Amino acid sequence: MNLKDRKLLFYLDYDARASLTDLSKKLQLSKQNISYKIKKLEEAGIIEKYVSVIDIHKLGYLTYRAYIRLGKLKNQDIKKIEKYFVENPSILWFVSISGTWDYELVSVAKNYIEFAKQFNSIREYLKERLVKFDLSLSIVNLHYKKDYLINNKRKFGNIAYYGYEPKDEKIDLVDTKLLIELSKNCRRSNQEIGKILGVTHHTIKARIQRMEKLGVIQSHRSKIHIQKLGYKHMKAAFHLYPHSEKEEKELATYLSSFPNVTYVVKILGKWEIEIEAEVENEEYFSDILRAVRNKYPNLINDYYTFQVTREIKLNYFPIGELLLKT
Repeated sequence: MNLKDRKLLFYLDYDARASLTDLSKKLQLSKQNISYKIKKLEEAGIIEKYVSVIDIHKLGYLTYRAYIRLGKLKNQDIKKIEKYFVENPSILWFVSISGTWDYELVSVAKNYIEFAKQFNSIREYLKERLVKFDLSLSIVNLHYKKDYLINNKRKFGNIAYYGYEPKDEKIDLVDTKLLIELSKNCRRSNQEIGKILGVTHHTIKARIQRMEKLGVIQSHRSKIHIQKLGYKHMKAAFHLYPHSEKEEKELATYLSSFPNVTYVVKILGKWEIEIEAEVENEEYFSDILRAVRNKYPNLINDYYTFQVTREIKLNYFPIGELLLKT
């Protein structure tokens, strides 16, 4: 993959709705060439889908995390279990991981009572196949650009995220249907989406801009299969000593300064902060963790590492169809 391809992925990663004209100016390539490159990246499975980052907290919801460990299973059982989670309307993110746990999921719920009901349903479904689990509240999930793709030094601008204290921004039926369509494929034109919803492209444009202004729509991203680019998706969970909010913010800022770190997550649970990094090898990830621990020896008590082996589901608006029914 040449530099132009990597730059194209970099721009599409954080602005999946960028027009061919805009991309042409940035890459100094013809629109036809860019269209051809995008098609090839899609056919190769490097770009898997285009999805809008929706801050579900702005709509009155909270996000919860669960790590689960299963017993020995046959391949057909694994497929059934994964299908169950993919079709579960409360699951925003679902991945398989190596290490202590088999899977991690992020669930959407109005409150901890609703989440408890959701997880009890999961336990009832898995039954004796569930060996152990760990639950936590996801305070905020910060999304960073894939600066490592083009050897960029990390610049802090508008950072896409979901989280913090829930709000209750009002959306109507058309907004709900629009968010569902953007979750399926946000790269489609306003005309295409408008035709599906039975409204004009001007309506689609205005409603997207309104929800972006409210922060309901944070950005439009490409789901990139980084393993096909030769990268590993690594995670680290940091357990901290008693600390101030200022110290935690300083640590989070330092963690996000590494170009390979793509997510920083604040957690209420067994540990306080998680990071996700996309690296060429585990040694480089170890170097990052060593640098962090050396810089903050009085703050970091311990950390655990995991590897995301497959990203099975990503939908920032999984409850859309349920909202339509109500």
